[in-house]
Amino acid sequence: MIYYTSQIKLLLFAILFLGTATAIFAADGDLDPTFDGDGIVITDNGSTTDSIFDLVFQPDGKIIAAGFSSIGSSSTARTVIVRYNPNGSIDSTFGTGGKVIVPSVSPSGLALQANGKIVFVGTSGQSPSRDFYIARLNSDGGFDMTFNGTGAVTLDLRGTSDIANSVKIQPDGKIVVAGESASPASSTERNGAVVRFNADGSLDSTFDSDGKVFLKIDPQSTFETLSELVIQSDGKILAAGDASSEKLIMVRYNPDGSLDTTFDNDGKVTFYGGGVFFSLAFQSDGKLLAAGYRFVRDGLESILIRFNVDGSRDSSFGIGGQVIIPGSLFTAVIISADKRIVVARRGEGLVRYNADGSRDLSFSSEDKFEIRAAFIRVMAIQPDGKIIIGGEIGISSNTDFILARFEASICRTETCSGERQKVADFDGDGRTDLSVFRNGTWFINPSGANNPNSFYGVPFGLATDKLTPADYDGDGKTDIAVWRENVNGTFGYFYILQSLTNSIRIAQFGQTGDDPRIVGDWDGDGKADLAVYRSGASAGAQSYFYYRPSSQPATDFVRLNWGTAGDEALRGDYDGDGRMDAAVFRPSDGIWYIRQSSNNQPRYERWGLATDKRVAGDFDGDGKTDLAVYRDGLWAVLQSSNNQPRYEYWGLSSDRIAAGDYDGDGRTDFAVWRAGVYYILQNSNSQVVYQYFGSPNDIPVASAFVR
Repeated sequence: MIYYTSQIKLLLFAILFLGTATAIFAADGDLDPTFDGDGIVITDNGSTTDSIFDLVFQPDGKIIAAGFSSIGSSSTARTVIVRYNPNGSIDSTFGTGGKVIVPSVSPSGLALQANGKIVFVGTSGQSPSRDFYIARLNSDGGFDMTFNGTGAVTLDLRGTSDIANSVKIQPDGKIVVAGESASPASSTERNGAVVRFNADGSLDSTFDSDGKVFLKIDPQSTFETLSELVIQSDGKILAAGDASSEKLIMVRYNPDGSLDTTFDNDGKVTFYGGGVFFSLAFQSDGKLLAAGYRFVRDGLESILIRFNVDGSRDSSFGIGGQVIIPGSLFTAVIISADKRIVVARRGEGLVRYNADGSRDLSFSSEDKFEIRAAFIRVMAIQPDGKIIIGGEIGISSNTDFILARFEASICRTETCSGERQKVADFDGDGRTDLSVFRNGTWFINPSGANNPNSFYGVPFGLATDKLTPADYDGDGKTDIAVWRENVNGTFGYFYILQSLTNSIRIAQFGQTGDDPRIVGDWDGDGKADLAVYRSGASAGAQSYFYYRPSSQPATDFVRLNWGTAGDEALRGDYDGDGRMDAAVFRPSDGIWYIRQSSNNQPRYERWGLATDKRVAGDFDGDGKTDLAVYRDGLWAVLQSSNNQPRYEYWGLSSDRIAAGDYDGDGRTDFAVWRAGVYYILQNSNSQVVYQYFGSPNDIPVASAFVR
């Protein structure tokens, strides 16, 4: 590695990059002024009491919020669902004037199907006679009449009183709802309830024979409710909530509705520690965070606890597995893929913690009255990393919907550092899937299935196409994609099989001779952009990066002047800002030339030889692409987290490089593919994994961007 004086760097910058651009970058925690001008949207639904309970994002950036609305007594409770445009304005194309109102239903949960239809759950009726209510809307806000014939299902579980709290949709389209149900034997006893519906709204008889399970988790409790649930990648259902005497309860079911006895030996966990938990969040590794408060001698204290996958408390988090702050309460929690944690605290706004529970002082929400005064009930992370909060603002019984958006360099819970660091993750579980390309057919073994025989084949493309797999539709899954030069012309075309809609997208972009292996998220919206690199026409001539920003549909392309003829384009986010950087390797001098998108400044590093293979990956897990090369079985990585080299011997000179995050820890693993066998050195625990997949002449998909 060599270092340059500032004068030489400026000279090189002038040669490589013609023209500059000025950008202003907001700090993490600042309100986003592109959202309704000041980052805050307040909506009055013509009621005395309004509060957002849940929200979801559409792939086009629109935000759907569902909440409670009433006038006067609780007998006039109703559900109001509002859709907002990405800039915070109400989307008038949805429902009536941007709203859908459902009388006599108290809302609790929202979910968005892959086809764009909207599922929401709530509770109909009044105590002591209440029922589960599940409805499905078309994308325009109208009720979907293919769902139970009416668009809604009202379900009396046991002839008593029931409350629905949370909803999730399985990959096969089945709908899972968690809540509570009063016991027929005692009007004072309530049990946790989980119900699974088929896609048409009927009860799923393959789930505990009748679609319903009830469970008293804590023998000492008379009241139990399940407030949150998650569908794990292996199909298991984990639900969590509260019990009387202030306990946290968790239960895990197998896909057939039976208790999973590998979870704390009996499928159930009860945490005796006092307190009430308002919000639960699951990490990509299966660990659970619970946020709320507990009573102490002097009043209240905010509490945040992390549990391991087996239900035990995670002692590596905070002090003894918990973070405690005197006074007030935590009301909502979200987790990014790098395991940084954002919590909403009553009277303070947003607070961020590192993965180990220490306070992240780089994040500070603005001291804005509306945020400090709001009761934040729900938070979510947009594909571009920005944070949306929803809840209520007002005094006593006179409250309105409040939405606010904050700047944040964190990414969605289900992806690692956004689309930019993912490779061959076709099922969206945060892990690289075993996959190969064979003469126009993709063979994929999804890691989320936990079944070595679950692979499938998809005919898509020609043997001569260039592989360009990436997440173009922003659903957290890698899309099957190729780039093809037009044999009879000068243009290039992208062919993309979008996982979100299972539809094919064809787009002309680039020309014969371009290199499309720089596709990725260039504009920071969580979606891969069409992109090509065009080398200079002659020695010393300017080279160009072209991309089509998915966040700006009216823009055909953006051009970046970077590199010269003979350079090799590199794919990666080297500064960790969520956007691809223009980067090249110059074989003549062994130098990486990187134009950082975060500040438009150049970076130069000598690393490797012209004969090496260059590998894009985040080997140290800091959200930045590391400089990495492979040479005859030796991996040499310049780690961005500490600027220190790391060396690993793994593989043979004849192997194909198949680096990816196979264990889902947020770090790229050292992996090679040899004549139908994957050899993986896992970064998380240094364990060796061997997997047979493919035939000797196949192309491993994870090698698509290796140089």
